[in-house]
Amino acid sequence: MCSVRQHQPIGLYDSGIGGFSILREVHNLMPSVPLIYVADDAHAPYGEKQPSFVQERARTIVEQLLHEKVVMVVVACNTATAVAIDFLRQNFTIPFVGVEPYLNVLNKWPQLSDDRHKTAVATTVLMGQSARFLELRHRLDPQNRSMYFTFPNLATLIEEEFYHPSANFADFEAKLEQELAPLKDKGASHLILGCTHYPLVQNTLEKILKLKAISPCRPVANRCQEIYQSCVKQVRTDGDPTRTFRFFSTKQGTWKELSFDLFHQWPK
Repeated sequence: MCSVRQHQPIGLYDSGIGGFSILREVHNLMPSVPLIYVADDAHAPYGEKQPSFVQERARTIVEQLLHEKVVMVVVACNTATAVAIDFLRQNFTIPFVGVEPYLNVLNKWPQLSDDRHKTAVATTVLMGQSARFLELRHRLDPQNRSMYFTFPNLATLIEEEFYHPSANFADFEAKLEQELAPLKDKGASHLILGCTHYPLVQNTLEKILKLKAISPCRPVANRCQEIYQSCVKQVRTDGDPTRTFRFFSTKQGTWKELSFDLFHQWPK
């Protein structure tokens, strides 16, 4: 698929810090591989933007990551995957890995097929309306076994809590509970997380909604490992771990080195 030099980095991007949920899993699986992350927070959130805008942001960010010599790019954002990953694959030759709601869990977890369990799916507005998601839903859930919900403000609330933690975490929980009200008491036993921000507060979502959340983060990391090892056949991905990753915020316009230690308190 590709041929690269040893220890070439993997690039990841999202509209903000939601893709940290993917970055963490990639690092856990391949601790020695250098990672570079772009948060397009100057243009966040993507969930209510026009698809053409998200595509142009995708082009700009991928060009920036290619300048950093990445071997592949993870579109660590459900919304950007839905409306931009096909566009990226048509315009660039490097491998791309996207993130989609793990709807196929309906066909892989036998317990979800009985009458005692009911799944719900949570997405952003744009993700829930996208042609890619509607096709995925039609293909993997043609009988509408799941309930589908869009949340316009959930990703933004999580983003704000990451950068500006509440003095009293109960205040943040109250904001989440208000946003999640349409889903509460609907009888769901499992919630498929359809935005990479959502796994960052997975514990709190499970507490508020009294169900089990399902994240796509590990399957995405598994796919990253498969592609990376096919590109860099002589490199072990489980060697001495890197302690930091390179981070760029489009709002701040600067590169930083961030420690993986910042994830110790997440998911909330």
